[in-house]
Amino acid sequence: MKKKYLFTILLVLSSFYNYGQCTVPDIENPTFTSCPTNLTPNVGAGTCTASVATANPVTADNCAVTKLTWALTGATTGNSPATGINNLATQAFNLGTTTVTYTASDAAGNSEVCYYTVIVSDNINPTISCPANVNTNVGAGTCTASVATANSVTADNCSVTKLTWALTGATTANSAATGINNLGTQVFNLGTTTVTYTVSDAAGNTANCSYTVIVTDNINPTFTSCPTNLTPNVGAGTCTASVATANPVTADNCSVTKLTWALTGATTANSVATGINNLGTQVFNLGTTTVTYTVSDAANNSVSCSFTVIVSDNINPTITCPSNMTANIGAGSCTASVITPNPTTNDNCSVTKLTWALTGATTGNSAASGINNLGTQVFNLGTTTVTYTVSDAANNSVSCSFTVIVSDNINPTITCPSNMTANVGA
Repeated sequence: MKKKYLFTILLVLSSFYNYGQCTVPDIENPTFTSCPTNLTPNVGAGTCTASVATANPVTADNCAVTKLTWALTGATTGNSPATGINNLATQAFNLGTTTVTYTASDAAGNSEVCYYTVIVSDNINPTISCPANVNTNVGAGTCTASVATANSVTADNCSVTKLTWALTGATTANSAATGINNLGTQVFNLGTTTVTYTVSDAAGNTANCSYTVIVTDNINPTFTSCPTNLTPNVGAGTCTASVATANPVTADNCSVTKLTWALTGATTANSVATGINNLGTQVFNLGTTTVTYTVSDAANNSVSCSFTVIVSDNINPTITCPSNMTANIGAGSCTASVITPNPTTNDNCSVTKLTWALTGATTGNSAASGINNLGTQVFNLGTTTVTYTVSDAANNSVSCSFTVIVSDNINPTITCPSNMTANVGA
């Protein structure tokens, strides 16, 4: 049996050799003894691609490799010529993953493939430039400012995919978390707000910038109502007036943080320096007192208003005169020197003037000012009325009087002639 098989093989080989009518078919695929490894380059500066010098594959075949082609699929697409030996060499790859597929073929049409990936990453942050800091004042009648903000300027080697903003400080807010968001016109609260922009690209690279918007309150508070002037009288038995004063009415575009008062003139005093202080009921001295209110806001803008409280004294002084007096003339004179008691005076404020006048048998007047008591006075024979007038600083006055009656209780004297003798006439 073994001899029969050996004969058959030899016969076939002999036929091929002698006649050349048949060839041995090549059914063996080429091989890649080396396929390039995967690559992970970064994009180049200022670009969104990477120029990559790729390694050549190493091929082998039992006969010979007659064609080597490549194809790029994925982030980058491309194909080599369809014939010949083609190596990729240096190639610009787009951002992302590109698959490089090599195909090696021999003359019999047998082929083999190898592939590797080139993953291009973007490791370059975007750039962003923020607007300059903004200083502005509140709007009329408000405690905020509507500000048209400038847009930030962004750039990226690939492309900006997200721009967000956040407000912190006096004003708080956030943009949407996705998309391109510019702040535009925004209402800012009083104080300092920090605006922070964050720019991102598709690779998640980010950059930030920030600027401040400082809103200042330059508007003074106002007194929508200041109390009117007051003209009270002193209280009974006092030289002052207890007055219930009206409160002022204040307003501010933000808020009133301090209201103080000061009294000058006849009455002096001050409120505490902080908080909201209304005068309320106050004891005022005689005369004119100016009440000055000062209202302030948190920015120390302030304005004042004032009114007067004029306290008048409409109460007369009181006076009690001495009792009527009688006196006799002095020896050898027709007058009487009389020591008069002083009157008793009083006033709710103070007595500023006491004068006297003598009318009747004796006439005379004190000085027109000051405190004048009659004291010891020479009175003429007869009835003299002494009138005292007491006055206070407000020229309120009252009078009282008493009489001094001087009598003559001294007999006249007489001397008669000496006794006389006389003779009758012839």
